[in-house]
Amino acid sequence: MNVIWLCSWYPNQVDKFRGDFIQRQAIAVSALLRVDVVHVVFVEENERTESKIVNENLTEHLYYRRNQNKLLNLRTLLSVHQIFLNQYRTDFGSPSLIHVHIPLLSGMVAIFWKWKYQFPFVLTEHYGIYNHRVDDHFEKRNFLFRFFTKQIIKSSSAFLPVSESLGTEVNQMVVAKPFTAIANVVDTSYFCRVPIFKNPIFQFIHISDMSENKNVFGILNAVALLNQIRKDFRVLFVGKKNEMILKHAEHLNVKDQCDFIGEISYFEVAEYVKKSHVGILFSKSESQSCVVLEWLCSGLPVISSRVGGVVELIQKSNGILVDSNDENELYCAMNELMNNYSKYDLNQISEDAINKYSYQAVARQIMSVYQSIAENRKEL
Repeated sequence: MNVIWLCSWYPNQVDKFRGDFIQRQAIAVSALLRVDVVHVVFVEENERTESKIVNENLTEHLYYRRNQNKLLNLRTLLSVHQIFLNQYRTDFGSPSLIHVHIPLLSGMVAIFWKWKYQFPFVLTEHYGIYNHRVDDHFEKRNFLFRFFTKQIIKSSSAFLPVSESLGTEVNQMVVAKPFTAIANVVDTSYFCRVPIFKNPIFQFIHISDMSENKNVFGILNAVALLNQIRKDFRVLFVGKKNEMILKHAEHLNVKDQCDFIGEISYFEVAEYVKKSHVGILFSKSESQSCVVLEWLCSGLPVISSRVGGVVELIQKSNGILVDSNDENELYCAMNELMNNYSKYDLNQISEDAINKYSYQAVARQIMSVYQSIAENRKEL
């Protein structure tokens, strides 16, 4: 079985972190079958094509093409994919199926190929825009975005949101579509339980792009409250450095309790996680959250806002959920976890998460969907 992945997001030279969770899924699935990833990046100059053999079953094909207007970009997108497909069919024959990640724009190629070649396609959605908690939610998008997203979801042979919550939101806001939730993956060779690594000072860790949705200001406000009653902790912030966030920490007089690391490699992130005690996420919206999965696989209890797919991940045994934007509740949860940390079975937290979110576990789930579609095609 050979599968082509059409990815609307994927790590590239312009943005090395965009869709890195999709890349990890591709690596996971490539342990079981051949995967060719296709991604088009629109740039201002220096058009080029890059093919990278990641392993014996995974090849990434990245096309950097000049950014024009939306109509010309769409024509370029279809043309590039068609050239790729022609060569692919010469080398390997027709693909068994197509796997789309994020409906637009790659899903439009999948719809065209389904019409022209009868290739079925699977759709994985990661994008957390199907709720009113985010400012740029689906219903605020233009007509064409909404129309084509709906058509792509409807036309998919299997719909695989990364969480039950996301699947339900799509059904409520876009179109009724049966779905199977399949989580993102964690590289458990990096994110795993290593007890000896813990920092001697109790350390919370937050990892994000530091966007407004991640509500880092709210975390800092909770840190300021905790700082009023105790000083025996630190909070590590990993992600893009933001001057406004740094100034807010200085204004609250909590810079001595906080470390702002900036953007670092996946391996370096894992090392900081292993040294930490608790993960903190205080987002306004989440489709699932890769960092929560990574924290759990590393044996960290998690404090998170009660939003989206995170609710499906956190129970009393592995963390605390708080109301989004309730900074006082977040502060209380931080204090409670520090006081009762010994009650958490860190080895069990790690083991349970690895059994669900490792490369092997998620790849088996995706492969099961592929095989089901292949069997249905034989019966037709």
